Order: sequence, then C-alpha cells, then structure tokens
Amino acid sequence: MLSTKAWAKSLGISVAATPPAIEGYSKRYRRSARQVAVRTVILQGVVAVGCGVDAEPVIEWFRKLRIWRSATPEEKAFLQNATPTNEERNRFRWHQEAERALL
Repeated sequence: MLSTKAWAKSLGISVAATPPAIEGYSKRYRRSARQVAVRTVILQGVVAVGCGVDAEPVIEWFRKLRIWRSATPEEKAFLQNATPTNEERNRFRWHQEAERALL
C-alpha cells in the first residue's frame, strides 16, 4: 500500500515542505488580518444559521460589528430568508470548509 507521499510523487505532485511557484502566475492576492477575521466571522454566522440557529440575532450581531455590508448578496439572501429549504441550509453548512481554510 502506497503512503500519501508516495502516491503524490507517483502523480507528479510536489511533496516539498514549501510548494513550488506556479509557472506563469505572479499575481498576489493578500488580505489583511481584519479582512480575514471579518470573512471568518461571517462564515461562522452563516454556518450557524445553516445548522438551525435563528438568523435574526446573527444579522443583528453582524450589524453591531458593522460587518453586515461585507456579507455576500447570497449570504444576505439566505440569512434574511424566513423559510430556507433543507437544500439551502445544507449548502450553507458547507461554508464551514471555507471558514476552516481561512483559519
């Protein structure tokens, strides 16, 4: 049985501690610590509502923190929807993956 490292090497995937630069890609995209924190808090709120937490206190919290404007139009629509479907709730629960990536 191959180890993950051996498997990656067999596919030509780098296993270096620091990934190599992507050839032809030079654009940097940086976010400030504040931007990352705001995005993380918004994702946490959206995930919480997806898991059944009442949306109104989450929206009020976002407004109190002055970050409501940073939520995406899709997130705002979900949070303001009084009767989201199970499919919508499930879709927003998966935003926890994006939150974990930011953290």
